[in-house]
Amino acid sequence: MAVKGPINAAVRMPSGSYITEVTLPPESLCHYITDDELDRLSEMRKEPVMEIFLSSIGAFLGGLVPAVQEIAKFQADSRNLTGVGLFTMFVAVSALSAAVISGFLWHQRGKSHKSMSGAIRDRPRVRVHHG
Repeated sequence: MAVKGPINAAVRMPSGSYITEVTLPPESLCHYITDDELDRLSEMRKEPVMEIFLSSIGAFLGGLVPAVQEIAKFQADSRNLTGVGLFTMFVAVSALSAAVISGFLWHQRGKSHKSMSGAIRDRPRVRVHHG
């Protein structure tokens, strides 16, 4: 779809409760995409935040048993807490914190992918004539 007029022709579009002016390029390309392709684009892919989440879950689960053992030793006698035990508990708590934060961010990104897909599907439909 080509835009007629000069490059800096202004178009008024409602944006909330105020008017926004935008400029358009001399040519605007619209891309044909099938629903299947749109579904694949909006799926969650491997992202750094997902890998951080999974790694921190693994670190938490790996450090959970030793941390619980150290806590049990500390409760029995407070003099049993060593630097290694303290470090083990710190790793478990830090990994759990990283998992919670990265899990929340991963969830938020997943919602934005779905909302992008929904916004594209909600666009007005235009019939295209071939010939």
